[in-house]
Amino acid sequence: MARVLVVDSDEDAANAQAGVLECAGHRVRVADRGDGAEDMASAIKAEIVLVARTLSDIDGLKLIRRLKESPATTATPVMMLMGKGMHHASEAAIACALGASDCISGAVRFLSMLRHRCSAASS
Repeated sequence: MARVLVVDSDEDAANAQAGVLECAGHRVRVADRGDGAEDMASAIKAEIVLVARTLSDIDGLKLIRRLKESPATTATPVMMLMGKGMHHASEAAIACALGASDCISGAVRFLSMLRHRCSAASS
């Protein structure tokens, strides 16, 4: 199965996401900060990186830019996790312009999209 890095400052959300992915058989690592996430993604050879829009130390969009500019992670699919109350259309457009594969909001869409992306990564 896929190696997944979840980057989210919200410990409960990160653990819930990791739990769902682990139950599906994926190998998951969690980073609670954006700084250092690029190195971790490279070190674990992440096949997918999930980035929360809001992080405690840097903007999630900035992290996406860094991941897509790094030679070690430029080809790695990155998906932005959107929280409630965010301006989804404009935020998603910016994230995709920076190289995000997709933006996810809502639990059902999260599970559906992860199932699809993780299956593709492990093929």
